[in-house]
Amino acid sequence: MIFNNNTNKATEAFEQWLARSDLIQRQNVEMYRKFYDGEHDIVLSDRQKARLTVTTVQLRSLANVCPLVVDTVAERLSIDDFDAADGRTSDAIAGWWDERDLDAHQDDVHLSALRDADGYMIVEWDKETNTPAFFQEPADDGWNGAGIVYASDRRRPLYGYKRWRVEEGQDTGAQRLNLYFRDRVEKYITGRAGAWTPYSDPGEPWPAPWVDAAGQPLGVPVIHFPTNPNGNDYGTSELEAVIPLQRVLTSLWVNLLAAADATGFQLATLTGDIPSEEMINAPRSIWYAQNPDAVFGTIPPGDLSLIVESIRHTTMTIAQVSRVPLTMFQDSKAVASAETIVASERGLIAKVNDRAKTYGLAWRAAMRTAVGLHNAFAMPRGPALDNTGITPRWASFEQVDHLALEARRQAVAAGHLANGLGMEAAYRASGYDAADLEWMLRTDTYGDEGLTQ
Repeated sequence: MIFNNNTNKATEAFEQWLARSDLIQRQNVEMYRKFYDGEHDIVLSDRQKARLTVTTVQLRSLANVCPLVVDTVAERLSIDDFDAADGRTSDAIAGWWDERDLDAHQDDVHLSALRDADGYMIVEWDKETNTPAFFQEPADDGWNGAGIVYASDRRRPLYGYKRWRVEEGQDTGAQRLNLYFRDRVEKYITGRAGAWTPYSDPGEPWPAPWVDAAGQPLGVPVIHFPTNPNGNDYGTSELEAVIPLQRVLTSLWVNLLAAADATGFQLATLTGDIPSEEMINAPRSIWYAQNPDAVFGTIPPGDLSLIVESIRHTTMTIAQVSRVPLTMFQDSKAVASAETIVASERGLIAKVNDRAKTYGLAWRAAMRTAVGLHNAFAMPRGPALDNTGITPRWASFEQVDHLALEARRQAVAAGHLANGLGMEAAYRASGYDAADLEWMLRTDTYGDEGLTQ
């Protein structure tokens, strides 16, 4: 976006290069979302459409594993609470978290960041509730969404922005754009010619100041949630390495359907005569020929095992590059044991832990911004909240099967008892702590036998 036409050729060329880079990034966001929704860019020939009698849209959703790759990580990312150096600060954050339903909205923040490569949140001040407000924003796709621009010399935000299309009122159809700087907010709207012009709400100065009572900047309120940035300014979608394989997987399923339809069943043949309309390849049908020299034969069904094996191999490769356990795809009737699942999830847990580190920095920035807004605008005035030591406390990244864990501990305890170990010592050696033992001794019954029966 160029707001000043009085630029030299070098600056104009650089801005055009930035615009092309932004366009590629927005096109990627659109592609990630389409693949996540099952809209795969697989083109069917007219012959395939006629043979398979299905539409391209129906085939796009065939064997779509993209949601699994994203959702498996998103489901493990959940913040339970926040720690802070000042207890009043952690209590305030807990109150905002509940009042703004952030426990539910965090799922949208994490999922959009994992899918789109970058997610965003805008923190503002709500005068009516006298509390900070938190708004989850998707990545900019060219029509709607948010983004952030970093300085070239240091990775610090120059400004954030939000773009959207007006859907109501006298400006319906126009594009709106807010630029969030450290000390001001610049608002724009597109005119009839499509050019950006300054915009302000009634009674609001342009640009709108974003400072506290002392005139100090409140900082860029657009919070960036990058996924696996790898030292770059912006993230990498969880689907980046999966999409090429998803194309292969969808094509293989198309090939399997076509092959099964054409050669999946035994075909009857007739040579030396012309078949009548009554000769239908169906159960209990009787074929006959008038010509005594006619010969009936069969064409055996084709071998589909190579295509099936290719589908399994491609699925396995997707599991490897995404570090999602193959058991999540479950392409066989075999059910993995608990020990196998735990071992296969090590890569997934490591990835979730890495994403939590990056998102944790973003959540810390969001809450620091909220604390700053509280100190600047909360009424009545009170002691300022301390924004040091703010750290999110994540729920466990592992999915624990408590019934399976209890069964394993009881089996270990039974082994110790069979070897002559006393009851209390056997259960203690099986992982039960003092509180568990006290409860079991007090209830007098535990499992089938109980400790003291």
